[in-house]
Amino acid sequence: MRPPLHAGEILRRIRAGGALMASVNKRRWTRPDGSTGEKWIVRYLAGEQHKQRTFARKKEADAFRLKIESSAAQNKLTGVAIDATVAQAATEYGIHNDRRFEDGQIKRGSHRNLVNLIANAIVPHLGKMRMADVDGTVLERWFYTLREVEGLSARTAMERLIGYATFWTFAKRRKLVSGENPASEALAIIGKMPRTTIRTITANELRQLLTTASVRRKHQTHHSWRVTQLAVHLAAFSGLRIGEILALRLCDVDLSGRRVHVRHTLNDWDELTTPKTRDSRRVVPIPQAVATLIADYIRNDYTPNDREIIIRTSFGRGGAAGGKVVANGFVRNYWQPLVEAAGLGDPDDALHFHALRHFAASWWLQNRMPITEASRLLGHSSPTITLGIYSHAIMEAEERASAIDTMSAALIEGTVAQELRTAVKTLTYQ
Repeated sequence: MRPPLHAGEILRRIRAGGALMASVNKRRWTRPDGSTGEKWIVRYLAGEQHKQRTFARKKEADAFRLKIESSAAQNKLTGVAIDATVAQAATEYGIHNDRRFEDGQIKRGSHRNLVNLIANAIVPHLGKMRMADVDGTVLERWFYTLREVEGLSARTAMERLIGYATFWTFAKRRKLVSGENPASEALAIIGKMPRTTIRTITANELRQLLTTASVRRKHQTHHSWRVTQLAVHLAAFSGLRIGEILALRLCDVDLSGRRVHVRHTLNDWDELTTPKTRDSRRVVPIPQAVATLIADYIRNDYTPNDREIIIRTSFGRGGAAGGKVVANGFVRNYWQPLVEAAGLGDPDDALHFHALRHFAASWWLQNRMPITEASRLLGHSSPTITLGIYSHAIMEAEERASAIDTMSAALIEGTVAQELRTAVKTLTYQ
């Protein structure tokens, strides 16, 4: 995977010109006598000229950068603060996000998405326009261009539009544009996108998947077979997300207590990160069959690695043991072939791996597990979230209970009525 471009590289590529911006970088060198030196360099663009100043301390460099940016905002060094182009504002936005990423304020995935938004969606289509000229109609055309020309899905194009709204807010704070956010007008014109629904999986379909996963298919590697089997069981019976499954380490599994500790999730850069929410850190019980499956996998198929992650390949980069298995690769190389082999593939209604988590939650609720307990096991921050997603399962359980009550009431009432009729006849004949 190619590393994301930083804002400095985007600046060199798009050469916006006109707006004034600044960045701070450290420069180190070694002198002939072996001693080292260190300076802080502030690079900035004023009009068409690239300039730089050197400082001995980072504090001084940061102060100068803030002075430069403040001057630009007040329109002292350049006369185009309010007339800035989209490309100029996007470059400043990129530098701002680079700084946030380096300071640890945003994660790598968020930084990459922001860089892609600037370099692949905003600048190529809107870069030469003035920020003030971009209105709701322009953004509506941009939205449909992303869909029809770039081939993006409606949901992805909508995410780009929402990203532009955030970018515009940043530009307004930097005094590069004024007025109302045009993305709001565009969103009103386009309307809401239909919410993506995950295809549900029935008990029979799950049984079909488990049966298919239990047998190694022709041309399937042993590793692929074992990983798929383990992941499907964990998701279907414990409700774990795919990133949480791939992040499980040896210390997270308590086989004697039949439970797993969810402490991390694995991102697409093979990094162990904190789970989706604070409540996603949890302890989840597992059935005996799943505990046995995990124990067998660890005993026969576990590949030792420095982080003791359970699901790894037997080879890594450069032939090293403990190669990564990440969510995107798992879905493409493990899950989708299983769905096809089980005869459940549908190009118009794909079966997502997340459907197994939905099945687990629905199964718990249909079998009268309290909503608060189901919410805790799923790692939701509130039972309200669980109720909003799985209310259909609760309704099915209530309908089933109501049917049982009605049937039993009819039987009991019928029996009582028969007893009364018999008693009346007995009294009459006496």
